[in-house]
Amino acid sequence: MPLPTPEPPHPRRRSPRRSRLALLAGVISLTVLVSGCGAGQRTPSVNGLPMVPGSHVVVSQKVCDAGANAYCGIQMVVRNGSYPNGRALALAEKALLKARRWKKVDAPIGLEWAADSPGDRLSVEYAGAPGELQAIDLGLVKRTRRITVTLSREIFDHHAAMALDLELGTTS
Repeated sequence: MPLPTPEPPHPRRRSPRRSRLALLAGVISLTVLVSGCGAGQRTPSVNGLPMVPGSHVVVSQKVCDAGANAYCGIQMVVRNGSYPNGRALALAEKALLKARRWKKVDAPIGLEWAADSPGDRLSVEYAGAPGELQAIDLGLVKRTRRITVTLSREIFDHHAAMALDLELGTTS
């Protein structure tokens, strides 16, 4: 009587849960790599943005969007004590950008202004603090909590402040 031949061991199979986790980790890694919103993503320099004399950045925060049009930008709150309110400050910024030959472009919402730098290297959207908070409240724009709280504090402290969103332009 011949001895039974032992069957080779079955290859180890991962549990379905482990396979899903591995797949999810791979998809996330690929998404970050393709979107470019990691360490290699270029961020605009605030130094390239003309600001009304006397203005200073109260808070700034790098924000990345890994969506279909991935980008990283800088959201800022700027204060200037020479103006009575945020709208007046934003209008002064608009005049300065025009004088520096930035092109006026359509802003995504009516409560904001937008401009592109000469050569389209930078793009900025800006609004007085009250208008920006209204747009945030209506869900028209998204800002980080830090930016939103700072805008609110600037208004309650009776400072002329505006929000700016600086991104790289189309030729960067």
